[in-house]
Amino acid sequence: MPPLRYALRTLVKSPGPSLIITVMLAIAIGATTIYGVVSHMVTRRTQEIGLRMALGARPGTVLRMVIRQAARPVAGGGLLGVPAAVGLVYAMAGVFSLIDVRDPANYIGVALAISGVAVIATYLPARRAARIDPLVALRNE
Repeated sequence: MPPLRYALRTLVKSPGPSLIITVMLAIAIGATTIYGVVSHMVTRRTQEIGLRMALGARPGTVLRMVIRQAARPVAGGGLLGVPAAVGLVYAMAGVFSLIDVRDPANYIGVALAISGVAVIATYLPARRAARIDPLVALRNE
């Protein structure tokens, strides 16, 4: 049997690898979306951030401000997503035979992993905002 055909049959027969690929793809899409939204927010607020920097705000203050503002929707998504995930997993308990649906460590681990990805995706545009030159930001309009 050719290796590609065998690999595809194995992928379809066992849910483990396809589930891992799907989860990794979902996390990548989520991280890209968070990065894009925060980056857009920073771009739209360049003049405001430049004004704050010109008036004496330190880069660390700006970094924390941007991360805090981006963390609110992520925390809200977690507060809504975890109960929804619990309900969905219990409804589909037969499909998820590889994990124990009653183990809270699974839910906490996934929530922490997604939060970590969100922090990393938020940090990059926030760091860019903290490095804005006030003169350049105020000159552009």
